[in-house]
Amino acid sequence: MTHRPILSDAFKQEVLTLFDRGLSTSQIVVLLGEQYRKESNKELTRNVCLGIKFRGGKCDGTKSKLRKEIKPDAKLAEEYGMVYRKCLCCGENRLIEKNMRICKGCKTSEWYESSAGFIGSNIY
Repeated sequence: MTHRPILSDAFKQEVLTLFDRGLSTSQIVVLLGEQYRKESNKELTRNVCLGIKFRGGKCDGTKSKLRKEIKPDAKLAEEYGMVYRKCLCCGENRLIEKNMRICKGCKTSEWYESSAGFIGSNIY
């Protein structure tokens, strides 16, 4: 049994040139959908276009990696009275005010607000 490629090299090259021109995957699907259907009897999707781009070596490796948390400069944070510290509620390193120990995300959570009434309430 011989392996027959589903797509012609000309079609793959056309997809890559459209990417080079700056078109998005959705725009390429609209432009080349009929041609792809004639060649493969299948629907052209954005994932097919991205697969052709990846196999063609045109994918940008920096976009596929996990995003790193962008931390402001320590001096700038200190200027505004903030410090990187571990939140006592969620345990993540966050930018927190110097005199606080719980981050803003945890303070706005439903759990923190419901227990806040008991912490500072004046019951006589």
